[in-house]
Order: sequence, then C-alpha cells, then structure tokens
Amino acid sequence: MSLLKAFSILSFSLIVMLPATSGQTTPMRTTFTVLSWDKPIRDVYFLDGQERIDITIPNGAPSASYKHLIDVPLTFYRDGPLDAEGKQTRIAIATTKLSASALDPLLLFLKNPDETPEYNIVAVQTGFQNTTKDLYRMFNLSSYNLAAKFDDEKLSLEPGGDITFNSPDVEGPNFGVMIALQTDKDDTGDWKLVYKTFWPYREGRSGIVFITDRDGRPGQISVRRFYVATQKAANSIN
Repeated sequence: MSLLKAFSILSFSLIVMLPATSGQTTPMRTTFTVLSWDKPIRDVYFLDGQERIDITIPNGAPSASYKHLIDVPLTFYRDGPLDAEGKQTRIAIATTKLSASALDPLLLFLKNPDETPEYNIVAVQTGFQNTTKDLYRMFNLSSYNLAAKFDDEKLSLEPGGDITFNSPDVEGPNFGVMIALQTDKDDTGDWKLVYKTFWPYREGRSGIVFITDRDGRPGQISVRRFYVATQKAANSIN
C-alpha cells in the first residue's frame, strides 16, 4: 500500500452551509495547524481575505494555530517569477477545504508523486481538543492487523483503523512500546514482533502516531510520532 493511498482514508470533502436569519450563509471560521510528513516546507503563504499570511510548515511537531473560513478553498502558495508587467506571480503548492463537521484539523502535507500540485493535504482529527488529559492518537495506515502494547495497556488495530488512549501512567522517564503484525493478511497467520523500543514520557504533552508499511520491506512497518502540548481549548469556530 502506497503512503499516499494509505493517507487517503483520512481525507474528507464534506460541505456544510449554515443559513443566517437573512437567508444568506454566515461566514464561519475555524482554526487549523499544519505539519509536513517529510522535511520543513518554507517560504509558503496563504490568503485570509486580502491578507497574506506567511508560514513555515514544520516536520517535527504541528505548527501554531491559524484561522480560515470554512467551505472556502484554502490554497497555499509560493512566490513565482515576475510577470511581463513586473508584478509578482504566485504558484499554488496545495489546496484543501476546511469543514464545519471537522473542526481544528491538523493539515498534513505529503509530497505529490505526480508533482502537480506539489503537495497533497490530508486533514487529520487529533481528538485532543477540549481535554486536559495526556493522550495518544494512533492511526494504522499499514496493510496489516496490528497488536500493540504501551506499558501495560494492550491494543489492537485493523488496517485503516485509529484509536485514542490515555498516556501510560508511569513514574520513570520512559515506557516500553511493542507492536506486532499478523503475517497473513487474511486473519489466519501468525503474529510477528516488528517494533520494540522505549518512548520518552513527559507530562503535559500528547502524541500523534502514524504506522505505515515500510517501503520495499514486506512484513515491516514504519512508525512516526509527533507531539503536541496538552491543553484545554475553547470552541474554535466563530
């Protein structure tokens, strides 16, 4: 399963319109954060109305929050060459739409193998809003059934599944993590331990974990995790 195909299960394109008392739609906004799957993406901007918002899309942790209208194309640009009249042109590198049915998304940028546009965007709901608990949100984007153990907690995930669970209650600086996959994808095969390590524990942060097939390595997985500060957020639509 290709990485882009795996992430496509997380995408959405639901359009929501809310009528105002005058019979016209009411402009609605929500916050979003951005994250690059690979290296940081620099010299990027988007337009909030007529205002240019310059940003860098990080790859180590989600960015600060930005705001944009719901149900309006959100396009990210780079500056292009000057035109014949000496005016700055712009090059669209990715486009998406925010939805009222999925507030506060994390916009994950993946390099587009077709090169146009330069990036694809997958909107991910972390589920970390409105909570003060340290959580982990794990997405199984691999093609395997998985069984995992986080400290003393045992979990299972089918391909395309996701799960949210509390951060292990540990006193030390880290906790053990083990992940096994089912070698036969028809649910009849043996289980093979493919990931065993320790993850650092730090109070006050939550983790987003993506598990994918490892390129060119059948029967192996790649595990990527990102951290965000745990905080209680107010309703972010206005």
